[in-house]
Amino acid sequence: YKIELCTNVGMTSNCQTFDQTSSQTGWSGQNTQTNTAYTSGTQASYTLQSGLTPSMTYYWRSYAIDPGGTAIWSATQGTPRSFTTSAIPAAPTDLQTESLTNPSSVTDITPEFSAIHNDSNGDAAIYYEIEVNTASDFSGTSMWDSGQQSMTSTANGVRSPEISYAGTPLTLNGSTYYWRIRFWDTFGLAGEWSSANSFTLNVPPEIPTLNYPITGSTNVSFTPTLQTTGTDADSDYLRYKIELCTNVGMTSNCQTFDQTSSQTGWSGQNTQTNTAYTSGTQASYTLQSELTPNTTYYWRSYGIDPAGSNSWSSTQATPNSFTTRTSPMPASACLLQKNITNDQILISWTDNATNENGYEVQRSVNGGAWTTLQTGMAVNSTSLLDTSVSPDNTYQYRIAPYFTGPLYSDWCIASQLDLGIGNFKMEGLNLGGLHLN
Repeated sequence: YKIELCTNVGMTSNCQTFDQTSSQTGWSGQNTQTNTAYTSGTQASYTLQSGLTPSMTYYWRSYAIDPGGTAIWSATQGTPRSFTTSAIPAAPTDLQTESLTNPSSVTDITPEFSAIHNDSNGDAAIYYEIEVNTASDFSGTSMWDSGQQSMTSTANGVRSPEISYAGTPLTLNGSTYYWRIRFWDTFGLAGEWSSANSFTLNVPPEIPTLNYPITGSTNVSFTPTLQTTGTDADSDYLRYKIELCTNVGMTSNCQTFDQTSSQTGWSGQNTQTNTAYTSGTQASYTLQSELTPNTTYYWRSYGIDPAGSNSWSSTQATPNSFTTRTSPMPASACLLQKNITNDQILISWTDNATNENGYEVQRSVNGGAWTTLQTGMAVNSTSLLDTSVSPDNTYQYRIAPYFTGPLYSDWCIASQLDLGIGNFKMEGLNLGGLHLN
């Protein structure tokens, strides 16, 4: 046989001829002459060896020859037959990344893509190709070109399955990428590319600012409140972690206060049912145990955005430092005096402290436990009158300045008696004690 194929009914345009007497390639079903010919009445088949143009009408006709007979080509059809090839799939539409259109703050570094398949012939899609690039015109860095990949058959007008990114590893750094997709139909026709869509990756929080104590601060409380403020480019809410050490290398005697583990000590939270901070809100952490007096501490902080990248931010290159208070200087010259008014004792001392928050006086009766006689006394106090004494008891007193906490200096025992004031009888005067008769 010989088949002629053209693009016009007059069989003159873009014609191709497939002549079995010249080549057996493409022909099938031969059943005689060592399978190079057909017996009379047997259907001959020829499969085109190169693709036709989509959406094109073709005309064709055939001839037969009997090489063992007249060896003359038969006449052909008066009017050639026609057929129209399938149209290529149209550009996919409604592109989605992570089920969103052009999303920002994407936290998945292997995001999923999908699109609607469109085919004017109603053919299903069975292959896809996705390109991801740094430029919207795909002239930048190619992050991924999947090439032609098989997929679950997707009917016309239906969304494709989710297709996971499998290109160059992405980083959560706020970068924007562009992607497009095309489908192949069941006839193997490659469709048009979609328009470009984009997705932007989430950004981890910025390095927080260390607000308080100001670096280099001295005379800092033993239970300071550390304050830090972070921001997030995606406006995600934040939680914090603070590290506190006794060396600038952040390796000695370190403590970590992690808000993702415990809210204890944290204050000022204003979102997520008061368990987190909005971007730009200052976070405060108050130490729950006292630091060592006259010690330099170093501290730094991190922020995390659990609803975003869920990655800890970087921290300060150099931690801030502060030095705690020195212990107050203890009182001296602590004296007991019998007041002119009976049954009262005046306790006096010399105030040597310059950085105390107040004074406390404690008393022991008849050698018993020390109990507080007076606390919250004013800074620079130097005396206290005990008006709650009674005869036939022995009283001892001790005095100390303190820092709020409290943290006391060494106690000063009132171990001397001034005999020049008052007129009373002493019996059993012990060190630091006064027995009233």
